[in-house]
Amino acid sequence: MTTHYLDDTQPHAFWDNSYPARIHAKSGDTVVFETLEASACQITPASQDEAVAHLDFGLIHPLTGPVYVEGAEPGDGLEVEVISIKHKNWGWNAVIPGFGLLGEDFPNPYLHHYKLGRTHCEFRKDILIPYEPFCGVMGVAPREPGRLNTIPPRENAGNIDIRHLTPGTRVTFPVLVPGALFSCGDCHSAQ
Repeated sequence: MTTHYLDDTQPHAFWDNSYPARIHAKSGDTVVFETLEASACQITPASQDEAVAHLDFGLIHPLTGPVYVEGAEPGDGLEVEVISIKHKNWGWNAVIPGFGLLGEDFPNPYLHHYKLGRTHCEFRKDILIPYEPFCGVMGVAPREPGRLNTIPPRENAGNIDIRHLTPGTRVTFPVLVPGALFSCGDCHSAQ
C-alpha cells in the first residue's frame, strides 16, 4: 500500500469528468488531502463582515483532487474511509445576504471567526462547541460531461454536508466514470 499526498495548490471548484487526475491510486492506498477553506482564501482571519458580501461564488468549495482509482469502473462503488482530519487553528461561518435558507431574512453580511482547539471550537470564551470535523464536499466525477457547480448535492455526491462522516467512518460513492475521479474539500469543524 502506498501513501500519496495532495497539497492545496491546484484546487478545482467544480465537478467535471474531463478534469485530469492529479494522481493515480490503487485500492487500499492512503491519500492525504490538504484542502483550502471553503471560500478559497476570500475569507481570512483578518476579514471583516463586508468580505462576505463580495464573495465570488465561482471559487466556493475549492476541491483537492481528483484521484484516479485504478480498476474503478462505472457501476462499482468506491469506498472511502475517513482516517483523520486536522485543522489549521481557525475557522469561520457567516450570514451571506441572499444565500441559504434564511438569506432573504438577514440582508446584512455577518462574519464570525472561530479559534479551533484540539477538542473544541471557541465561539466565545463562554461557548465551546465540540470539534467534530468532516468534509462537507466529497464525491466522484459526474457521468454527464461539462462543468457542474459544487453547491447542490448530486448523483456523484458533492455538497452532502453529512456531519456524521467524521474520522472513523466509511462512505461509498457510485463510480460513474472510469477511475472514479474522487475529490474532497469544504472541511467543517462542526455542524
